[in-house]
Amino acid sequence: MRRVAIVLTAVLFLAGAAPHPSVEPTPTRTPRQGAVSSHVIVISIDGLRPDAIGHYHAATLQRLEREGAMATAQTIFPSKTLPSHTSMLTGVPPEVHGITWNSEEVDEYGYVRVATVFEIAHDAGFTTAGFFSKAKFRHLQKPGTFDYT
Repeated sequence: MRRVAIVLTAVLFLAGAAPHPSVEPTPTRTPRQGAVSSHVIVISIDGLRPDAIGHYHAATLQRLEREGAMATAQTIFPSKTLPSHTSMLTGVPPEVHGITWNSEEVDEYGYVRVATVFEIAHDAGFTTAGFFSKAKFRHLQKPGTFDYT
């Protein structure tokens, strides 16, 4: 399997995240108490070699790594962008989450069938936001799981 670098800033999978202090949770959502961080930012850089950040002195990414956390991950097979990111954000393989295509097909197939990290965080009372550079990531933007997208 091909290794792909995935830069995760802050804490993986929202462990210890807390809602933004200026955003009041809706009555149906009660934020978790005892959080150790008020923000978690996940940055995924598709297809970047893990050693490229240091080799090319990517100063901003190096700073994010120093002040947060970084992980490299092994992708699924075949290593296509949408199925890989869906696995990363759901924790399950394509056989479980059901996304095997690599294009925007929401009208035909709908949204991902299992919970994403955004959905879990949102349901736990956290404020969630997602900013995606490709239309195919609409499959991850289930209605009601993001406060901002």
